[in-house]
Amino acid sequence: MDMASRFRTLAHTDLEELVQNFPQPQPDAHAKRLAHQDAGDYSYFCTEQDGIIAAIQLVRWIGPRKQEDRILSQLPEIGSLYVRPEYRGKGLGGALIAHSEDTVYKQGYTGVGAIIKDSNAISTHMHLRRGYRPIGVATRTDQDPDEPRTYYIKQFPQTDF
Repeated sequence: MDMASRFRTLAHTDLEELVQNFPQPQPDAHAKRLAHQDAGDYSYFCTEQDGIIAAIQLVRWIGPRKQEDRILSQLPEIGSLYVRPEYRGKGLGGALIAHSEDTVYKQGYTGVGAIIKDSNAISTHMHLRRGYRPIGVATRTDQDPDEPRTYYIKQFPQTDF
């Protein structure tokens, strides 16, 4: 990642750019995520490169959305990482995951979870390299009912402050 990149929290003023450049399963997903952020349930981050939103990442402070997945973990969950195709291969996705993890860690949590589609080898590999370990089968989504998913957890190193 180069010096022209920066992390920030997304805002309602970003909605048009998000809808245009970041495909989602539902057209109103970004607006719903921003509303959850307003309520304190989510943090919705991005990496900007030269003033353009290049990647997005969601932190769900309440943990997994589905109760069945909350049995696996009560930790905050990172997810919905998406890097625009023209910015892939530059380390932006990994850097944004690191930013999200650091934000969760600074809030005093002992770890973080992530649900990853089993078919997403790139995301799975990236998370495994970052210290995530599979702990169970996650529920499937209404959008992809036939797509198996796995729940991963990363434990943060314990330090005495």
